[in-house]
Amino acid sequence: MLVERIQAFREASLAEPTASLAALADRSRVLAERMRFGFLYDGSRQLFSIGYRLADAEGPGRLDTSYYDLLASEARLASFLAIARGDVPQKHWFHLGRLAVSVDGVPTMLSWGATMFEYLMPVLLMRVFPDTLLDQTCRRVVRRQIQYARRRGVPWGMSESAWGVVDRYNTYQYKAFGIPGLGLKRGLGDDLVIAPYATALALPFEPALALENLERLAKLGAAGRFGFYEAIDYTSRRRSDEETSSHAAGLILHTVMAHHQGMFLVAATNALLGDVMVDRFHSDSRVQATELLLQERVPRQAAAAPPRPAEESRAATVPQMPTLRRFRTPHTYYPHVQVLSNGSYLTAVTNAGSGLSRWRDLAVTRWREDRTSDDAGQALDLRDVRLGDVWSATYQPICREPGEYLVTFSAHKVVFRRVDFGIEAQLEIAVAPEDDAEVRRLSVTNHSDRSREIEITSYAEVVLGAQVDDVAHPSFGRLF
Repeated sequence: MLVERIQAFREASLAEPTASLAALADRSRVLAERMRFGFLYDGSRQLFSIGYRLADAEGPGRLDTSYYDLLASEARLASFLAIARGDVPQKHWFHLGRLAVSVDGVPTMLSWGATMFEYLMPVLLMRVFPDTLLDQTCRRVVRRQIQYARRRGVPWGMSESAWGVVDRYNTYQYKAFGIPGLGLKRGLGDDLVIAPYATALALPFEPALALENLERLAKLGAAGRFGFYEAIDYTSRRRSDEETSSHAAGLILHTVMAHHQGMFLVAATNALLGDVMVDRFHSDSRVQATELLLQERVPRQAAAAPPRPAEESRAATVPQMPTLRRFRTPHTYYPHVQVLSNGSYLTAVTNAGSGLSRWRDLAVTRWREDRTSDDAGQALDLRDVRLGDVWSATYQPICREPGEYLVTFSAHKVVFRRVDFGIEAQLEIAVAPEDDAEVRRLSVTNHSDRSREIEITSYAEVVLGAQVDDVAHPSFGRLF
């Protein structure tokens, strides 16, 4: 009886994953069939937009104004599938750009970022026919990536990945990394970040070299419990001074990303099982009817230019230190202004302390373009309760002459410091980088030899409307 129960348990354990995978496959198939690619297709340009923007303060819902317009892009998989399903016309394929450069005498298509992901991700499912434009391009890109890495003494494989920069939540940031000369994007030579999954994508073209490179990455410590880590950052400015003398010591990013692990697994499966995922994709009759698009030959008279020499050499860049501007008086010939913004929320502050705040196209505080009256914006006023002295944390709007006055403009904040009647007031103004919010922090220090009671009052004329409406009807705006 016990043996029978153990056997039944084993059979159930084996059957359960199979049933789960089958259910997942059915769910994925339903989601794929319900997807309508035409929603993102711009018929006037015959191209896919990169996305759809929901209705907001800038206007109603609309397609983004940027487009996927290159054949050497990860988006060609979506383009091919949309054509095969009949969501978009076949002529869309021929509106994709085929800009090319000469690599070892062979026309090779340019991509935006010259990443392995752009060139090779579609190959996980789409068949590459020998001696076609896509085949030659993919092979030359892999070889050029290998050559580029060898010249720098590092493993090869550059693609989109995390890199050695974190945000305030200690989360690695994400960016596209490629090799100069094959990408339209500028600054590709500024960073050197190697992603192991990029090597896996190259398995169909250079299997022996790919395995050798993966072994090298593993010896360098890039492999962990869940497979290979996200990347190794060899960019010199993100390593200590002791490490900059050699590329041997890179910064290993001990994190994993599910979509990169997934691409690695599919690439390995294809390599070990004879392109089984490619065969499954091409078993669909709609794909078979469309695969002629993938057999585009290399043009006999292709207009291919050599890569630019300046893009071929990686020039060391010196980080630019943010410029500080300091003013010791509010009485300048014209107001000096510092603008702080996170892209949607903006505040502008003058060296006298006036200014304005805006959120997208809406005015948050009242402002008028009047050089003779520099008193708009927000104010923090101080009052000595016992003596009755009143002054502002900045110069405006009370305009009392300070004992000491210093304004510092930097890239990320503005600092006002003034001393009056033995009281030092320091006001810091900043815009939150990830939230549409303005922060003003006032620090008050008593430098006198007695206790002081200081009353602080904040003031602003709030608009929360379009600037033109407030100018046209100022009295109406002040009613609220």
